[in-house]
Amino acid sequence: MKPSRYNFFFDFPEEPEKIVAYNSRTGALALMEKKNHDKYKNYVEKGISIDDSKLIEDLKKGQFLIDDNIDELQLLRFNLWRSRFNDKNLGLTIAPTLGCNFACVYCYEKDNQKDVFMSEEVQDKIVKYIKQRIKYLQSVNITECKYYLVWRGTFISF
Repeated sequence: MKPSRYNFFFDFPEEPEKIVAYNSRTGALALMEKKNHDKYKNYVEKGISIDDSKLIEDLKKGQFLIDDNIDELQLLRFNLWRSRFNDKNLGLTIAPTLGCNFACVYCYEKDNQKDVFMSEEVQDKIVKYIKQRIKYLQSVNITECKYYLVWRGTFISF
């Protein structure tokens, strides 16, 4: 067994004797005792066996430890391609306006901010598209600017 290359560990200020473990490939999140984290580190860095079968089981369950033959990069590629061609899930990113003034560093429109709003015709087409697909879908994920949504010319804050 080997450690996942997507493990991250953080101190937990509320409880200094604990560590937060996160695996960015699986989304696994765990709160572990520092002594168990030390056992994990000793295994990874020094090859010292972990003598606690429950700890090993928990680390495997969260995929913080994985089988030696697992290629995580290949798993990520597989999941990417599977999601691209999966017609059971629909993901939409809706930008109802380019007139945002938050200037978030990650925004794809940060250099192109205009007071342009999505027309009602486009809004109607989005709704029609979703209605056509909804009966075949297992999930719908709609994202937009996390600070506000403009729909039908109305600002909705959250």
